[in-house]
Amino acid sequence: MIACSRLIGANPTGAVRTVSLAVRHMMNEIDCHRWIVAYSGGADSLALAVAAADLASRRGEPLEAVTIDHGLRPESAQHAEQAACILEELGVDTTVLSVTVDQSEGVEAGARNARYDALRKRARSARAGVLLGHTMDDQAETVLLGLARGSGARSLGGMRPVIREDVTWVRPLLGVRAVDTRRMCETLNLQIVEDPTNALDGPWTKPDGSPLPRIAVRHKVIPALSNALGQDAVPALARTATLLTRDADALDTLTPDGGELDVDELATHPRAIRSRIFKRSAESAGARDLSSAHLDALDALVTHYRGQGPIHLANGVFAWREKVSQPPGKRVIRIRKTNEHVEHWKARHDPTLGDEHESL
Repeated sequence: MIACSRLIGANPTGAVRTVSLAVRHMMNEIDCHRWIVAYSGGADSLALAVAAADLASRRGEPLEAVTIDHGLRPESAQHAEQAACILEELGVDTTVLSVTVDQSEGVEAGARNARYDALRKRARSARAGVLLGHTMDDQAETVLLGLARGSGARSLGGMRPVIREDVTWVRPLLGVRAVDTRRMCETLNLQIVEDPTNALDGPWTKPDGSPLPRIAVRHKVIPALSNALGQDAVPALARTATLLTRDADALDTLTPDGGELDVDELATHPRAIRSRIFKRSAESAGARDLSSAHLDALDALVTHYRGQGPIHLANGVFAWREKVSQPPGKRVIRIRKTNEHVEHWKARHDPTLGDEHESL
């Protein structure tokens, strides 16, 4: 990795300085002493890997680059090995991992899930943080895709710089433009391995042959939006993501944790808070990927109750409203992963009464 430090030098300038400072700031902020770089050979991940290897070398910390071979193209293994060789020649330990992609939810989603699962397993084994090469341009694409889905503040907040789960995921380049990562590679004469799936006419398409949404947004929507506005739209979209993330974080701090879902208590909260309470409770019960329709139905149990029956959320999780015996007249919402209570509810509830059944 010393070769990376020689390449960058003691006082880098231009795009090399921009990328290096961003990586240095984030790696200094996170308490990790071993790192894995998610590396594909593209300009973003290559610039990230070289900058991270430079800093890790100066600090005497171990760093490994991991390249994922999704096996979705005949030449994917060759491209993965080609990318790995570029970093290995610079003294960076690089590992190629082959994965099996489940395409039941689409090739793009399947590849992403397989990639993150492999990185997570490697990071757990090494007890390392993972550096991801997403840039400001990727963030802008995420915001636009969220807008197209009608997403809320959390989703429109885009990708977070740091996510602490069982593994710490770090995105140092969210404030850096993609053009700067490419300029850094050109300045340092680093060979970029282009991924054809990122091209507008790439091999991954929708059933009708048109580009996948993210590719279309990258090559068509953002340039058209910038042209229509007469200014670069990417920084503004990224700034929107930052502001919405702050708003979502603030709302999360105001959201009560756990406890019984008392209807009268829920009614005192604004809709935004109730939605977060419902989402936390449903996820705790095992439901995932709640839609706006699910949250609307849950909220109706509080604001527009007309005796409606249990709501099937996801993964066998149901929600319903009922009265409890103590204190008399108290009304609660149950969210549970069970059919037993739902069948009991159906057996005892008279929908013509327009009110809750007695306690189950």
